[in-house]
Amino acid sequence: MKTITIRINEIARNLLISISTATLVFILGFGIANAETNGKVRTEMHITNNGQVLVRGAKVTAVASSTITATVNFNSASPTFTFTVKTDGSTQFVNRNERAGSAADVTVGNTINFSGKLDPTASTLTVNAKVIKDLSVPTTTTVTIRGSITNVSTSTQTLIIKTNSGTTTVTISGNTELKIDGKTSSIGNIEAGDSVRIVGTVNIGTNVYTAERIVVSDDSDRDNGKREEIRADIRGYLKNLFNGIGPFKLKVN
Repeated sequence: MKTITIRINEIARNLLISISTATLVFILGFGIANAETNGKVRTEMHITNNGQVLVRGAKVTAVASSTITATVNFNSASPTFTFTVKTDGSTQFVNRNERAGSAADVTVGNTINFSGKLDPTASTLTVNAKVIKDLSVPTTTTVTIRGSITNVSTSTQTLIIKTNSGTTTVTISGNTELKIDGKTSSIGNIEAGDSVRIVGTVNIGTNVYTAERIVVSDDSDRDNGKREEIRADIRGYLKNLFNGIGPFKLKVN
């Protein structure tokens, strides 16, 4: 007979669990949370009566091809719970910024959240993971950069941007959306002196900026960095002016 004993001291927040048959399939409506986070990642563990599992703040201790071992500890007085987190092609990986991640991002020492369902055939705490969120990497934040381009490298796919606070090197990836004068373009059409607005991410650990969207300002003039004013007499039809470079103000004398 499977027997489980759960004793929770609410005042001291101590949890003692003894398991006689090394399976938790029959834990019904079981949930623990550590509210004393002190600014750190909140630690939680929930197991519902149908075997659904939600764990937050687990520490990765081992990684295999399709298996992650992670532990949960609430305080010095509580036991350590060890989970075997199984992944497959349907497991969704995301990073701390809710962006798509991959299994390769999860390494020993990282902190993860995961959800899924208990494996009733396993003799240990084993979860078939549906979602794994890596809270450790990449440590990125969304940024917007405005400035002028001082250098363009098509070989390294990088731009050097001069801003009010200094210079920043921005990397362009295959997913970067780039528009010049409102039209989709490529890095080869960007020139030094162009005014740009870049939306992307910065990895706080490596200080690498990656562009998600680059917009070259519509009032950027590649010849002298300012808007040109053209005065002319109009005779006939003006079909094209300077091969599309502009925009320009056209005044009739």
